[in-house]
Amino acid sequence: MQGRTAINCNGFTAEASKYAYEGFDFSELHFDNTGKLYDVSDIEFNAMAWLEDGLWYAAMLKETDQHAVKAGVTLKYLQGISAGYVSDMQGNFNVLNDSDMVFQNFSTDYGRVNYNTFENIDRFSDLITGRGFGLDLGVTYEWRRDPSNYTYEMDGKRELDMEQNKYNVRIGVSLLDMGSILYNRNANTFRLESDSAFYPDWDVDNFSSNLDFDYSMSEIFYGDPLRSTRDSKFRMRLPGALSIQADVRLSDRFYVNSTIIQRIQNKSPGVDRASVYSITPRYENLWFEAALPVSLVSYQTSSIHVGMALYLGAFWIGTDKMGTLFGLNDLYGADIYAAF
Repeated sequence: MQGRTAINCNGFTAEASKYAYEGFDFSELHFDNTGKLYDVSDIEFNAMAWLEDGLWYAAMLKETDQHAVKAGVTLKYLQGISAGYVSDMQGNFNVLNDSDMVFQNFSTDYGRVNYNTFENIDRFSDLITGRGFGLDLGVTYEWRRDPSNYTYEMDGKRELDMEQNKYNVRIGVSLLDMGSILYNRNANTFRLESDSAFYPDWDVDNFSSNLDFDYSMSEIFYGDPLRSTRDSKFRMRLPGALSIQADVRLSDRFYVNSTIIQRIQNKSPGVDRASVYSITPRYENLWFEAALPVSLVSYQTSSIHVGMALYLGAFWIGTDKMGTLFGLNDLYGADIYAAF
């Protein structure tokens, strides 16, 4: 079993981002000082946390001295813990002053698990608010070297030389994280829509619960605390992707790998991953391996990451952002990983 969490935001304007960082009391953006309403159309937010249990199966579909085709599949049982989304936002808003807020020609859909229910957890099942299934599927082709390059003869039999790879070129195609979770326990969806909605005294509101917020916003938009409620369940998709990999042998110890991970998006609620395009030269033998991945990571903007990975015996250590760790560029993120 493994646990996963993913959060992504799209479409945030400079003003919306500033409010999110500074708070609504950031007076420099207030309508009284700017005379402006800010367009918040197309803002999206998605977040989910879940557990995965998987069963996998792999098989050799075809194998000759020079060619091999393998395939594998992983079936995953998913248990959702928490999730929330905001989608289909259109319209304008601004904070008028220190106490009032206004929405014009505004609409949005949102859904969430009631996080207040986590305050009373007595057993593991109390954490689970949804269930679903997922799938990983992959196929690999190898163009192999002459068998004399990776086998040796002992006692009249041909044995594999564990220090030699079989292939000259290995190509793989995979579909990752196909599936979704239906959150149907302690879950609700809502829609807010109005030509003009006035939110007075926002600065003194102190919501006692998720439902208190939902009912209050419904009262502001419709004059009815229950009218915004739409359903008691919603579905969140996994961060699906198409992955294409090519690994080429340059010599006995030197290889280069190229990998494309292209996210698969649609407009339904769910989390997305960044698309990654990488080239990784590496040196390897039975007990030591060194790799230098260079990656273009693309989400709403693109950035280039240079990493390093070392393998010694049964120990791995590496980073995808070597420049940050060694002070070669500004600190926007850093990572380091290790494994036995």
